[in-house]
Amino acid sequence: MDLKQQNQVLRLLESSVYRMWQATINNPPLRKLKRELENPEPGDWVLECSTLGHVGYDELRLGTLVRVEQAPDPETKRMETVYVIRTMSGQEIPWRRARVVKVLSSLWGRV
Repeated sequence: MDLKQQNQVLRLLESSVYRMWQATINNPPLRKLKRELENPEPGDWVLECSTLGHVGYDELRLGTLVRVEQAPDPETKRMETVYVIRTMSGQEIPWRRARVVKVLSSLWGRV
């Protein structure tokens, strides 16, 4: 698979994860699934959704959740949630003011 094909597969995966999460919003029968998607744990594959559509972040938004921590916002000094994601290239990227959802390997038994 060449680089162009890899990027196409990555875009399809990102789109699928995002659309699955969107389908759970305001959908009472899918509340349990929504909670699972919105509460990833360290070790889970995750997708940072806030930057979808911003090409410069493509390589950085998908990976393994390393940790979730509370840190002061640099501007307001209020505490905020920071998600640290290890990308497929091995970089650890901290995400602030982000929407991070779990990437499920299967829907079997979840809905």
